[in-house]
Amino acid sequence: MSDEKRVGRTVRLTADINQRLIELCEHLGTNPNAYLVNEIGKAIARDEVAFRATRQTQGMMELLQGIAQGAQEGSEDA
Repeated sequence: MSDEKRVGRTVRLTADINQRLIELCEHLGTNPNAYLVNEIGKAIARDEVAFRATRQTQGMMELLQGIAQGAQEGSEDA
C-alpha cells in the first residue's frame, strides 16, 4: 500500500444506485470502495486534461494579445 496520505470523503447514493453498485462489484470481483475510487480517478484524469488544455489555451491567447498589442504600439511610434 502507498504511503500517500488518504483523505476521507462521503458519498450518498440512492438505494437503487447502491444496489446496482453492489451487484456490479460482485460481478467484477471488487468492492464498492475500490470501484468508486478507481472510477473517480478516471473521471478526474479525463476532466483534468480538458481543464489544463483550456487553461493553457487561455494563457497562450493572453500572450498573443500582448505581442499583438506591442506590435501595434511599435507601429504607431514609427
